[in-house]
Amino acid sequence: MTKKISIVLCGKNDNYGGYFDERLYLTLKYNIKEFKKRGIETEIVFVEWNPIPDIPLLSTKLEKKFKNIKCFVINADEHLRIRGPHTHMSFLEFFAKNVGIRRATGDYILCTNADVFYGKKALDAMAEPLDDNTFYRVERNDIRFSELEALTEKAMKKATFNHNPCHHSPYTDASGDFTMGSRKLFMKIQGYDENMRFVKIHKDTRILFSALCDDSIKYELIGEMYHIDHQGSAVGTTGQLTNYRETNGPYQWKYFLNLPYTNRPFWGMADEIVDTIDISEKTKRLVFKSRFDIEEYNFDDKAYMFVEQEDMTDYIKLTRKFYKEKMGIILNLPPRIDRKNNEHDVDQSSEGDE
Repeated sequence: MTKKISIVLCGKNDNYGGYFDERLYLTLKYNIKEFKKRGIETEIVFVEWNPIPDIPLLSTKLEKKFKNIKCFVINADEHLRIRGPHTHMSFLEFFAKNVGIRRATGDYILCTNADVFYGKKALDAMAEPLDDNTFYRVERNDIRFSELEALTEKAMKKATFNHNPCHHSPYTDASGDFTMGSRKLFMKIQGYDENMRFVKIHKDTRILFSALCDDSIKYELIGEMYHIDHQGSAVGTTGQLTNYRETNGPYQWKYFLNLPYTNRPFWGMADEIVDTIDISEKTKRLVFKSRFDIEEYNFDDKAYMFVEQEDMTDYIKLTRKFYKEKMGIILNLPPRIDRKNNEHDVDQSSEGDE
C-alpha cells in the first residue's frame, strides 16, 4: 500500500538568510524526486506567515513550480493579534507549522525547513512500513553551498563542515529541520505548543519532550539530512549557537515547564475560528472569524520567562528531575542567569548517561 507523506514547511517573501526562494526550490525539487523514486506519494503544505505587503507572495511562485502543493497565507492582521506585545517576534514559525499540520492529508507528516536535503538512509527508511506511534528523526549536517559540487549525497558529505549528533532519545537536536510522525500522532500530541508567543526556539524540542510523558510514544533515528548554511543559521550542537537572532526570542526560557502541554481545541487556526478566502486554486488566506476573541488563546508568556534568580533555581531542579525520570540522564546545570539578555550559561553538552 502506497503511503502519502505531507511535507509541512513555512516561510515568507522576505528572502530570509539570503536566497531563501532558491534554497527552498532546490531542496524541495531534490527531495520530492527522491520520494518519487521510492514510490512515496507526497503533498507540500506551505504556510506563508506575515508576508511583506506589496511584494508578490512566495506561495504564488511555489504553486507555479510544484503540482502537489497547497498554500495557506496568514497576513499581518492575524499575526499581530496572536503576537501581541512581543514586537521582536516577526515570524511565528510553530504557529505556522501547526496551520500546516491541521491541513495536511498525508498518512504521515514531515515537519521540516526550507533548506535541507534528506540522505539516502533516511529516504529509504521512510519508504519502509512506518509505525503510527513513533516520531522519526535524523541528524543534521551543515554544508557550505559554495562547496557543493553536485546534487549527490557524496558531494553533500564533502561539503559538510559541521555535524550535529543526536546523543540520546528523543533525539532533539535540530528537530525543527526534521520531525516526522503519523497524522494521528501529531493530532494526539496537538502539534507544537501554542501557550506562549514570545519565543520560538526550543519549541521543536518541546514537542518531543512533551511526547516523552506518554510511554506509548517511541522515537527512532533513521539517518541524516544536509542543511544549507546561510546567514542567521544556528550552527553547532545544542547550546552553542552563532549568528543568533532576537526574532527567535530569548535562548533560555522555561521549556521544561508544564509538560505535557495542552493546546486549545482550535490549535493550528482550526476551521472553527477562521474563514478561508481563495487567493488562487492552490493558495488560501486564513482570517479570524469576526466573532473570535483572541483572548480565547489564554496565552501565558510570563510563566515561561526567567525574571528572578529563584526562577532559575527552581527551573534547574525541574529540568534535572525531568531528565532523570524520563531519560535516565544526570545533568550538570550551573544555575546562573544573566537578566540583561534573559539567558543563562547552561551547557547542555554536559549531559551524561546515568
